[in-house]
Amino acid sequence: MDTIPTETYRGYDLYPLFYHSPFAEMEGHAKTDRAYGASVLICREGTEPGGEQCRVFRLNAEPMDSVGKARRAAIAFARRIIDGDEVGQSVEQL
Repeated sequence: MDTIPTETYRGYDLYPLFYHSPFAEMEGHAKTDRAYGASVLICREGTEPGGEQCRVFRLNAEPMDSVGKARRAAIAFARRIIDGDEVGQSVEQL
């Protein structure tokens, strides 16, 4: 994982995380080598990743077919969490 955040948004550092998805089928085609899931690590701005002021949020979405899409989805998800637009997800504890 990078130690430099991909983006800083409203006082939080954002670290997108992406990984191969366990799902083999996307749009009716087997694409196991190109299926990615995403999460995002959100930390208070300036804190070290993995500290007490950080939390990982998993994006529950269909697998994405590129790392770029997974990265963009993770950043958009983090922004929605910080803005309070994701039900049941919050950065208040950070």
